[in-house]
Amino acid sequence: MNKEIHQLSSDVVDKIAAGEVVERPAHLLKELIENSLDAGADQIEVDIDEGGKSLKVTDNGKGVRSEELPLVFARHATSKIDQSDDLWNLSTFGFRGEAIASISSVSRLKFLSLRQGENQAYRIDCEFGKLSPVTETSLSQGTQVQVEELFSNIPARLKFLKSDSAEVTQIKNVLKAMALQYPMVDWKVRLKGKLLFFWKKTDSLLERAQAVLETKNLFSHQKDFDGYKVNVVFSDPATVVKVSRQIWLFVQNRWVQDKTLQAAVMEAYRSLLMHGQYPICYVSLQCPPDEVDVNIHPTKSQVKFMDSKKAFRAVHYCLREAIEQAPWLGRKSKNQDTFAPIQEVTAAPLEFQQKDFQRTQFQQKRRWEPAPSATNPSMMDLRRAAQEGFEGAVVDRPTGSDHASSVPEAYWSSLQVIGQVDLTYIVAQAKDRLLLVDQ
Repeated sequence: MNKEIHQLSSDVVDKIAAGEVVERPAHLLKELIENSLDAGADQIEVDIDEGGKSLKVTDNGKGVRSEELPLVFARHATSKIDQSDDLWNLSTFGFRGEAIASISSVSRLKFLSLRQGENQAYRIDCEFGKLSPVTETSLSQGTQVQVEELFSNIPARLKFLKSDSAEVTQIKNVLKAMALQYPMVDWKVRLKGKLLFFWKKTDSLLERAQAVLETKNLFSHQKDFDGYKVNVVFSDPATVVKVSRQIWLFVQNRWVQDKTLQAAVMEAYRSLLMHGQYPICYVSLQCPPDEVDVNIHPTKSQVKFMDSKKAFRAVHYCLREAIEQAPWLGRKSKNQDTFAPIQEVTAAPLEFQQKDFQRTQFQQKRRWEPAPSATNPSMMDLRRAAQEGFEGAVVDRPTGSDHASSVPEAYWSSLQVIGQVDLTYIVAQAKDRLLLVDQ
């Protein structure tokens, strides 16, 4: 009788694992770099060719002993954890021991390493899952992993890769994310033999962010919130982009995609950005290990918080506090990462939501609403004028750039806010005029 249930061969199992862990060349590169960082490297070189189907990562980490080289290619062999309880106290990137095993099953892989404190380097090759004997080689301290012909033994997966330029773009994003989170590491990246990026190590997160994100209009802030530690680097409201890709989120040093944290960033910028505008922002969140699960996705690109609302509040509170200081209006202090604001910026309390804000403004209008007369139109008349385009409602509107600077500060505080139009203009009235303020 033919068996209906049977065990899969190791070859099939490895290819399935490779499909989960290494969907694209960028994922492969991410796994290799994480291994280098876990090995304590502070110098990492990356060579890219053929749209990422050929990659080489060289580091100066602690290296691997010669007798342990075959275990590098064994599934679920790792130096990161020993027991199940360690899964809730992770301090490293890799811990499942599947990355190299999965990559080597779908590529030609060369692994060279010199263990720290030893004089002889060793090499082991793996050709689509078949290991070679360990041999002596020459290499400075650290490890070098070279991957070639990625997915060439799986044509079905190979044809689903995008163009070389698209894959390189994704690789660039991975490299930028890693460089942002690890400013104390030297990064040198070459594309087809030509230098693409060189980010020299620095102690300043702000300095590294300015180099990687290619803008100087950035400011930094950090805050502890109920056991969470938040670091942010953010742009002023005038430095924006049209997509959300420049919001970089990190949890426990891992680059993640998280809608909760992205929403916290956008809420912190609420009322400061036009529709369709996004800030340039880096957010790093550190929380107790037992309050976040980093093992819910094969590529570790997503996390799950025990209390997502708490994570939201931590990021929102830190970023909103920094934005309210309006550092772009001030001058740098001796500390390059802090700014002294020219004037205090008073913003709505953090706990306010949109409905609370609108209700408060309505109550203020009712409290100060004057009685209607021939020269003092009622609130209904003003709203009707707003809906009809304010035809004839704006009287003696000031013009010229010099007017705003010449108006006393008390003038602005004397205006009565009526409402908001199209999430863009603030409608206010003075004694003799109706004003539209582009917020």
